[in-house]
Amino acid sequence: MVQGVKEVDDKIKKILKLIIPLIIFLGGFYGYKVNENHSSKEEIIHNEITENYTKEFKEKILLFKENDLDGDGNLETVFIVQKKDKCFFRIAYLDNGKILYTEELPAPVERQEIIFNDYDQDGITEIIISGYKEDKIGYGVYKFQNGEIKNIFEESMSQCC
Repeated sequence: MVQGVKEVDDKIKKILKLIIPLIIFLGGFYGYKVNENHSSKEEIIHNEITENYTKEFKEKILLFKENDLDGDGNLETVFIVQKKDKCFFRIAYLDNGKILYTEELPAPVERQEIIFNDYDQDGITEIIISGYKEDKIGYGVYKFQNGEIKNIFEESMSQCC
């Protein structure tokens, strides 16, 4: 039984390795890029979570996107932020009315994208973080569960972070 589960898991990873680059290429960008002048409503959405994040962490938000990642009916916010010459992502979520944050994980430094989809149809949305560093592309697939980011797999993230 355990062997069968491992084989299915390996098959899912192989399929995702093939389709994710295609999704990134064709699917494009669905997040909110943050612009220094904040000149239009589409470039940044001011809400309690983004304002709270900026006050608490004092980091430059490059991109953020919201979705119900864990199927609890609440929107979580995925942030890609810059600290000096490195980029990271973390998730803001509500727990009993209080805004909490996951630990940060490395993110690409250029042309970042956040894509959501429930690829395995388990009711928990996968998060794809992708981007570049110079000519290197990398992406990772993650899930948000119980206040933590679970790394499903990454491809070349160490080269673009």
